[in-house]
Amino acid sequence: MRWGKGRRERAHARAVVSEAERVLSGRTLEGFVARRQRVPAWSLISLLGHASLADLVRLGAPGTGADPFGWSGTVARLARDLLRMAGDEATLLRLQRRSLIPLELRLLGGELSPPASPADLFNLVNGYLDRPLSPEV
Repeated sequence: MRWGKGRRERAHARAVVSEAERVLSGRTLEGFVARRQRVPAWSLISLLGHASLADLVRLGAPGTGADPFGWSGTVARLARDLLRMAGDEATLLRLQRRSLIPLELRLLGGELSPPASPADLFNLVNGYLDRPLSPEV
């Protein structure tokens, strides 16, 4: 009996570690889609906040038929904006650490209400990206 319990606990621990890895790499969206769950807005910000330049190029080119003012179209527009702002990986990383990751954490912590529409997402992200650099970053 103990063997079965230990096996279940290890499987649960692996699942927790996998989810933590997805959070830290900005890939939580994959888990929500795979589980057919509603995708929270913070996971879209996480996607941008942990993306490389190559990821942003991919995100900036949504599939055909995507609504340019829908959620995926808005993420694509934000990805293209980030590409223009950053130019290189080091600048992108500074932008992400200064703006997008703190925004993601505020949403996760319940300090901010999640955006209710793609337009709200666009305005929220742009508001954080427009903040001046803080001296510690």
